[in-house]
Amino acid sequence: MRFILASSSPRRRELLASIGLDFDVLPSDIPEVRGEGEAPEEYVARLSREKAAAIADRHPDRWVIAADTTVLLGEQVLEKPSDAVSP
Repeated sequence: MRFILASSSPRRRELLASIGLDFDVLPSDIPEVRGEGEAPEEYVARLSREKAAAIADRHPDRWVIAADTTVLLGEQVLEKPSDAVSP
């Protein structure tokens, strides 16, 4: 059975490929918006569950891998950039 990676992250693809996992990439369209007062740990866990559920609903016969990452600077959550950053 082929897995589904519910993410477009190149790093996640690289990690799964490095362990020899056979998978397809189908990113979910879940809006990544942190709820007011939502703890960072709760935020990434919720997004991961929502991403997995969105793909699993469309592919109930497949295993789905989903994850999310957030960056903290002290107590501040650094959101994903809105556009590409030039080197």
